[in-house]
Amino acid sequence: MTQVELVCLQLLLQTLLWVFGALAFREERSATLHWLAYAATGALATWLMSLRTGQPGWISGPGATLAYFVSLLLACRGVEVFLRLRTVDQAYRVMLVAAVLGLAWIGPAPDAARYRTALMSSLSVLLLVLVIRQSWRSIQSEFGLVMAVPAALSALTMGALHVAQVMRSWHHPEALTATAVDVTTVPSGTWVLLLVSAAGFNYLFLFLVALRLVNTLRNQARIDHLTGLLNRRAMTRILEAEWVRHQRSGLPFTLICVDLDFFKRINDEHGHAGGDEVLRTIATRLKAALRSNDRVARMGGEELLVLLPGCRADGHGRESADRVRVALGCEPVLLSSGRSVKVTASFGVSGVRPGDLNAEQVMARADAALYRAKAAGRDCVVLG
Repeated sequence: MTQVELVCLQLLLQTLLWVFGALAFREERSATLHWLAYAATGALATWLMSLRTGQPGWISGPGATLAYFVSLLLACRGVEVFLRLRTVDQAYRVMLVAAVLGLAWIGPAPDAARYRTALMSSLSVLLLVLVIRQSWRSIQSEFGLVMAVPAALSALTMGALHVAQVMRSWHHPEALTATAVDVTTVPSGTWVLLLVSAAGFNYLFLFLVALRLVNTLRNQARIDHLTGLLNRRAMTRILEAEWVRHQRSGLPFTLICVDLDFFKRINDEHGHAGGDEVLRTIATRLKAALRSNDRVARMGGEELLVLLPGCRADGHGRESADRVRVALGCEPVLLSSGRSVKVTASFGVSGVRPGDLNAEQVMARADAALYRAKAAGRDCVVLG
């Protein structure tokens, strides 16, 4: 099997890989279809190159070069789609038109290979720089630096290959002229770099698709689907970790038990759909009134729990509860039905104390304070 046939076979296998990816990862189907088209078009470009066994024509020359550029463009756009970025389609159209017009003007002549290579390699480098600039921050934010670096290296490897091609086109034009006539004259190292960079890209992004799916499943296991707050299971684990931190460092923490007043009446008057809307709105207001490192969970029904790390109950803890109480009742909740609901809540606040054996004791005091707040007339804060 020749080198060009091996490359073509590898790209076809990667096309098959993305066929399964598109079927398995339905949430990412748009991106995986882009990458499927990338691998398939790359295989087409390689096959067209294999037709260079004599005097080159439009198909095996400019056609193969254009197919390769289109495959690279599809890969880059797929990255933007996967990362939920705004696609720079106008820039892609400009580069594609420049490629078509440039190749049509240069033509398929062997002695023009240096100009074709310089044009298409320059456009490819520009495309790769654009996608790195677009995607670096997003990949780092979602997957961390450990994934962002290999992704950038994959694109930089392709870019370096094209820069080398540009330099080669001017310093060794006779080699490119030979390549334009017979593809078997392409150096083995070039094929190896092409295979490594293409495989690196495909397997890296397949891994990122799977990693996103795993992260989504993890979040679903710890997030309340209605409000977007933490669920009871997740808050229990966070409390355990906070208790260990308190024992190790002595730093205080405060718990606030929150219960919406007369929530059953809201459900009776507006239905469970209306009650769900109220819970979602209250969750949004609650998070907006707290610090970024505070934790909020829906423990069940209309019962919420707030963890304030590093806070004492008789200081910042009570102040935070008062601020949240005002934020929740500042204005009625407007329902999709057009009706509005006045919502208030009762708060029980307690901080960790010397002699506490676990976080459950802190929560029990906060819960008892909450019942006293309800007995005192609701819409108030009681310190436990």
